[in-house]
Amino acid sequence: MKKVVLLLICVSMIFFTGCGKSSDAVEKDNKDIESVADTEQTTDILTDTESDSNSSADEDNPLEYETSAADSMFAFSEETEDEKIQEDEDLSDRDLFADFIMGRRAAEVSQDFLPAINLTELSLAPGDKYTVSELEDLLRKDSFIADTTPKVSYAPLSIHDGSLYALQLSYDTKLEPIDETMIFSEHDGELKIVFAIDSWSRRSAFINEEGIVFDSGSNGAGSHCDTTFAPDASFVYKVVSDLDEEYYGYHFCDENGESVEPLNTIMDEAGAQNEKAASVAYYREIIDGKTFYYFLRGLEKLTQDTVDYIDAIASSYNFTFDGKSAADEARSAYERKLGVEEACQNQTEPHWKTIQ
Repeated sequence: MKKVVLLLICVSMIFFTGCGKSSDAVEKDNKDIESVADTEQTTDILTDTESDSNSSADEDNPLEYETSAADSMFAFSEETEDEKIQEDEDLSDRDLFADFIMGRRAAEVSQDFLPAINLTELSLAPGDKYTVSELEDLLRKDSFIADTTPKVSYAPLSIHDGSLYALQLSYDTKLEPIDETMIFSEHDGELKIVFAIDSWSRRSAFINEEGIVFDSGSNGAGSHCDTTFAPDASFVYKVVSDLDEEYYGYHFCDENGESVEPLNTIMDEAGAQNEKAASVAYYREIIDGKTFYYFLRGLEKLTQDTVDYIDAIASSYNFTFDGKSAADEARSAYERKLGVEEACQNQTEPHWKTIQ
């Protein structure tokens, strides 16, 4: 787990995770950032991969011989006109992503592109085309990573009997490491950018070998977000589950930053009058367009008396908690609909290759 390097930059990064919290809790969280860093519910994305640039070519992986021939991802030798013509003639037999990695082709941003960029300024518009060097140039405009040369890695992904690839640019900045990860779909002779996400000390994005993205973020000791992204059968990325966890002293906010009522009032009232209720963890989970609310054991064991106490306060505001089982059933049903139920249980990382 990465520890926040500078308090000032951590406070600014908190804003970008997307989790809601009250203004009263912000000051408390700012004071506690250093002390709670080791207890945050985040995991680091796996980028410490072994470079295979000097290994022999693997006939099963067309990217092996492509990347081993290049000294740098962004430095390529000039080609003669005859070589370009021959390359165009052989294009149908080539791996499109390998050509992209070698700087020989651009990838188009899909019309169904799903962005999950919160901290850095990587704005990709559907229909635009970028070579790999142009993507780096675009990222270089961001103030966080402008003066940093990235370590570049890629990994093949496999789901729905199709071809997906992950490209990750890892920036070891003066403040802290920042990762930019994009997923590409190669189908019907086209290479499309279908998904993008960034991560840092307050936000972690783990991609499994089937292209499922598990995104975890923290706004402090008592405010966390977890989102799962997955491709459907057409390789269009969807939000499988968007989960917010808030403890007493923190608040849920809607997409416009407004307080979620009467839920926040119920949490405040319950916690202020009952010490056990103050340790309960509350959840809002959005699944396939429907929102579920429930609460679970937090810092202490959740007793039936505490459950009844909270439910009684909720009833006074005409609010009913759905319960975790309802959310679990809805999530499983949506995973089956997308054809990713088993893939979402897979915690195996892809085989990352470092090429720069």
